[in-house]
This record gives sequence, structure tokens and C-alpha cells, in this order.
Amino acid sequence: MTVFGRRRSFKPSRDLPNLSGRVILVSGANTGIGFETVRNLAIRGATVYLGSRSEENGKAAVARLKELGIGPGKVVYVFCDLSTPTLATRSAEEFLDIEGRLDVLINNAACHIGTFQFTMTLLPLLKKTANLPNSDVRIITLSSAGHVAGPAANPNLDFSTLDPFKESHSDDLMPFMSRYFLSKLANILFSSALQKRVPENIICIAVHPGAVKKMLLFGTKFNPENDLLDLTGKVVFITGANTGIGFTTAKHLARKGAKVYVGARTESKGQDAIERLQAEGIGSGQVIYHECDVSTPQQAKASAMEFMRREDRLDILSITQMMMVNYIGVFVLTTTLLALLEKTAQEPNADVRIVALSSDAHTRGPAANPDIRFNNLDEFKKTHDKENIPYFARYFVSKLALTLFNNTLQRRVSPNIVCISLHPGLVHTSLADKVKYPRLANFALSIVAKTPEEGCYTTLFAAASPKVKAEPEKYKATYLTPVGVIDKANPNALKHDLQDELWATTEKYLQDIGL
Repeated sequence: MTVFGRRRSFKPSRDLPNLSGRVILVSGANTGIGFETVRNLAIRGATVYLGSRSEENGKAAVARLKELGIGPGKVVYVFCDLSTPTLATRSAEEFLDIEGRLDVLINNAACHIGTFQFTMTLLPLLKKTANLPNSDVRIITLSSAGHVAGPAANPNLDFSTLDPFKESHSDDLMPFMSRYFLSKLANILFSSALQKRVPENIICIAVHPGAVKKMLLFGTKFNPENDLLDLTGKVVFITGANTGIGFTTAKHLARKGAKVYVGARTESKGQDAIERLQAEGIGSGQVIYHECDVSTPQQAKASAMEFMRREDRLDILSITQMMMVNYIGVFVLTTTLLALLEKTAQEPNADVRIVALSSDAHTRGPAANPDIRFNNLDEFKKTHDKENIPYFARYFVSKLALTLFNNTLQRRVSPNIVCISLHPGLVHTSLADKVKYPRLANFALSIVAKTPEEGCYTTLFAAASPKVKAEPEKYKATYLTPVGVIDKANPNALKHDLQDELWATTEKYLQDIGL
């Protein structure tokens, strides 16, 4: 077993089997974990019943899922209220009235007494399904690491009565959490006891979902589904979009209705990304592969010219490479596309944005040197051999150059175009492979860093938040940190003389090579 290595991330589109013909019931599924569980299982072909206490909320969730895309599967609202044993029984009986099989029961709304009654009422149907050929029946109960905390960790805990559930825990620092810990322990105990009582061809599993941002303690967070504009009719071009932040950005913008061009250096990688995006669901939008290689000015120019042959508008240009960015290639790509961006900006109700994925790396190492100059390209040619990690030193300078470019661009474009640079936060990407101990770095990042799914949120905010549209002057030439917070950029990035110096040097270089 490899102890220090990058964990192979679980991908539902790749790691779940075909579920055609299977029937799944998920309680508490109109939001959060339950909602995403329903979507991913439906995409794999299952008929999924979305349990919700409120018919209005449940049917609204079904509508949202269909808009996002559920592939070949089917999603159906079903009443499911586990707050009392009576309501739990009624919920199960209503399901039994409409279905003749149940392959997977997912107790996501895992309040113990209601879950117990709900599951036991459904158990005859689960057993019946388990006797069918090629059956694979499972009962999944959502627990938490909270089951080892607070009063749940008391070795003298006694469940010979229901008294532990009735205690107020008023002396505890957070009484609500104490009751929560007990309920999660009860769910694990129930799942373990149930496994002893069901046939061998039924599997009972209790799960801890990991650290999930919910409304439990800290309020609402950025939600791409609710916090982005409707992008129907808009055209988006994202560079470096076949993996990582670019990929997840493309997915969410397409789900808001945009036509998204997925930039990738090779057709095989680009088309593979398109297939994965469609499998994960893109709602009412479109995703289209577009060859985009900014590693040389010539290739960047060709990509931009081909894009303008394909499209007559461009609302959002997003430069999303996380790794070493070829600043000159980005310069050529962007300035070549500028005429199309300007044309789009003149249309009624236009909202044109140029978003550059920078990093807080632009504030570090040689990029933080107040004497840094760009009156020639020597800064890009330095090897930085005396630095601990030479690659990172070059990376820092490339991110400063990108931020300088975007700030200069804001002063040169029409007033109705917004240019934003951003830091996505600490995201687990292949950057860790460049350090001295890559396996150790990848292991550490797997614990503390964001996934690309979360890492794209600030890019999404910059590209499509209604807040930017409402106050464009506030966001022009800004540097954002997660999520959508205007922060202080490296003072070097704000120097107009350094901005203009880099621009002039870049233009002269391109003239010298005939571009």
C-alpha cells in the first residue's frame, strides 16, 4: 500500500456501474448531499425517488435536477417525513403503494427513531428484491465522525431506554451538537444491528461523508446553482478546460445555459472532457471542444483566429491554466479576441468579462521584489537556480505577469468590459508534483486543499456573479480571493508604469517575430 501518494479521486461517471432497472429511494434529498446523490445515481440510469417532507420543495428539486441533466435515469418526488414514527410509517407505506421493488435505500435524513421505523417498514420490499436474480440490495445510513464526540463517546452510555435522546445537554457548550452526536452514534448502532438481522444478500453500511459545507453551523456558502446569472444565449471560452478548475468552471457555466467552448491542447483530451461533462450533466447549456494551445504565440494566434471563424460573439473569456502560464501566449490569444469581445460589449444588456486565474503566488519570491522590471524579457529567462524550488520562482513571475496584463487590459478596453484577476485558494492540482517530495505534498494537499470542484468558485463568481453585473465599477481591475472577496494584490501589479512596460515589451517582441 502506498502511504504517501495522490489519492485517486472518486468520479461517479467513471466509478459507478450502470444502474438501469434499479430503484433507489433517498430520504432528505431536496438539498445538499441527498440532492447530489440523487443526481449522480440517476445519471447512471437508476429510477431514483427523491424523498422530501415538503411537496413544494421536493418537486422544485426534481425540476432543478432535470434542468441540470440526469442522463438516462428518472427522478420522482415522494413524500418522506421521518420526524415522527407515525409520519415515517406513512412515508414508507406511500412508497410501497407505488413501487414493487427497492434495490437501494439511502437514509440521508438520518434522525434515528424515524429512520428505524422507515427502514423496518420497507424491509419486506428490500428482502423481496434481494431474492431476484443478480440482485444487489443495500441499505445506506448517513452517520458522521460526530458519533465519536461528546456524549456519544461516553463509555457508560446506556440505550436500554430512550432517555439519552430526551436529555437537554444544557450544560454542554453546544447542546444541539451533543444531541447530534448521539443521533449519529445511534445510526451506526442501528446499521450494525440491522446487518445481523437481514439476509446475507443485503448489505448495510453506515457512512461518514467527510467535511461538507452545510448550513448546520456556519450559514450558507457560495452555490453555483443559485448564485450565478442565467447565461442563456451567452458564449464562453475557457482555456485549459479539459481538467481541474477549467473543467468544473465549464460544467457550471453550461448548467446556467451558456454555450461553452472547452479549450484543450489536443483533440483527444478535449473530446474526452466533453464526454465527461455530458456524463456529469450540463443542463440546458452546450459544451464544445476548441483547440487551444498558448504555449507559443503562433499557436495562441491560430486558436483565437479559428474561434472568431466559429463564433460571432464572446461574452466571457476565462484564462484558467493553474500551472505555469505562458504569459505571451495568453497576451496573443486575448488581444486577438479583443475585437470580438468589444463587439459583444456594444450589444444591449451586454455583460462582457475577461477573467484571469492568477494566484497569491504573484505576491511571493522574485515577483515581490519591488525592483523587478519588464523592460525586456530577461525576467522570464532567469533560471532562479539559487531558489529552493526554481520552478516555483518562475511560476511566481508568470502569475505576476498575468495579473499585470489583466490590469493593463482594463485601462485599454471599453468601459463596459470588466477584467478580473483572482486567486482560487489552495487547490489540489498537479502543482505538488513539482516539489522535492511530491508524494508527501500530494498527501498533505489531499487533506487540507480544496478539490477543483470548490476551487472553481471564485472563477465562477468573477465570470457570472450578478454582483459583478450590478456593480461593474467596483470589480474592474480587481484581485479576488475566495469566494469573490476583493483583496489586495501585489503592489507591483498595481504600478501603471510596470504594467505599461510589460505591455510595450511584449508588443515589441511580437513585432520582432512577425506577429
